[in-house]
Amino acid sequence: MGVGNILLPLQRRYVLVTDLMTFALSGDVPAMLAALGPPLSAFTGWEPSLDKLSENVQRLLAFAESQGHVDALENAIRAATGIPSQPREVLPGAAAPRAEDVAIDQALKNDLVAVLKAFVTDSAELKQRAQRAFGNDVVADRVAWNEPIEKVRYQLVMEATTEGTLWRLVAGMYEQKPTNQAVIRFVRERFPMLYQDPVVRRTAVKWAVNGSIFESLLVGRRAPMVDRLPVRKVLSGLFKDPESAPSVLTVDGPARSGKSYLASLIEFLVDAGSRGHPQTLPHTRGQHRYALLRPLQLGGLHSVSEVAKDLFSQLGWMNFLPAQQKSDDGWAQEVLFELRNQLVLTDDIVWVVADRYWGFPQDKPIVDFIVGLVREATLMAGRDKLRLMLIDFPKEPLDRFILDNGAVEAQFEPLQINWLTPADVQDFCDAIAGVLPANPPLQAASLFSAVEAKVDQTRSGAELQRSWCTALKQELAPYW
Repeated sequence: MGVGNILLPLQRRYVLVTDLMTFALSGDVPAMLAALGPPLSAFTGWEPSLDKLSENVQRLLAFAESQGHVDALENAIRAATGIPSQPREVLPGAAAPRAEDVAIDQALKNDLVAVLKAFVTDSAELKQRAQRAFGNDVVADRVAWNEPIEKVRYQLVMEATTEGTLWRLVAGMYEQKPTNQAVIRFVRERFPMLYQDPVVRRTAVKWAVNGSIFESLLVGRRAPMVDRLPVRKVLSGLFKDPESAPSVLTVDGPARSGKSYLASLIEFLVDAGSRGHPQTLPHTRGQHRYALLRPLQLGGLHSVSEVAKDLFSQLGWMNFLPAQQKSDDGWAQEVLFELRNQLVLTDDIVWVVADRYWGFPQDKPIVDFIVGLVREATLMAGRDKLRLMLIDFPKEPLDRFILDNGAVEAQFEPLQINWLTPADVQDFCDAIAGVLPANPPLQAASLFSAVEAKVDQTRSGAELQRSWCTALKQELAPYW
């Protein structure tokens, strides 16, 4: 029987989204849907652009839920990616509480409006996140987004209530910002069926070699961390020896070589520190905290206000963000000064990963703001608590900063990411074969040969790397 409009458990939703995105990178989703027939073949919202991949996946999943055919979609994806179908538990007794059955009263709506204030402070970002949460524009098209943000929040909640999809908005907020304290409190109190304990919800540390988290073979449920020895060495130093380790890690390399994937690896290690893993324990009384500065949509123009608000929102400091009463440049200096204050006051180590907020016309204010973060991380009072990872950041501003402040050069660590090689995959197979639950034990040479046989050697660059990764995941799928 189909799932219908029942909200998928977050863990199942996460796995389904991950599998669908993996298939979409190399497979033909519309063709797969056409082969499945009605009603899934009636879905027409798939846009042929990698920039739209996340939105495509959310729209398709929302459509499958509305048609009660999530199971069919899930089985088709598993068949297409070589992942064996797994039976889902059927709990005895009464059906579990459903998010869409939560009674919506005025008090709940008022609480949600307050949560939205802590969630985002910009109407444009709220619109993007709402569209992602709903999977379509039905609710978003009814909201007057040009109105003041206070009215926009209230109208969004009212329109979602009228449409009967308020629970989707809540679930989407929780999925998009699972560490936002206001969202967590609201979900626990008002939608407890959505809540998952951070130790369960977040990435588990699995398949470690010799017990070292920095040699973990998987990041997440199915993402192989193929050996990149320079990467492991640098990250190990950043976490284990903060007194002598650099504060700024710059990452460069060819397009689609895996630079942005390092953001997931940093989040994985930060989370391990938050859970008290001895190898990533902070060298202060606090915890590791993480913020990813990456635009939701590529190809557009972005503002320093957008970046600063996103940073303070993710760190839970929105109440301390200065009101903008000056030009962007003047206000950005006030924001950096307040960031310095918060770093002094906190016991936490703050990790900021910045990616893709440059390389477009009029990006200089954002570049200058990031250089301001670099200054805070290398020269100011919070330098022992702030760590930056800059992906494909323009070289010239950093060179000029180092030239003007020569003593800080030791605080920078350049990291060059190149294409995966067969030797990288061979090293990974050597390491993981010994810990896979296989009977008889799996031989590393056999695993590598099976992977290599599936790789399309006629490809090159990013396509060849994707072929290696896809083949590796297919071979490992039976062991999850």
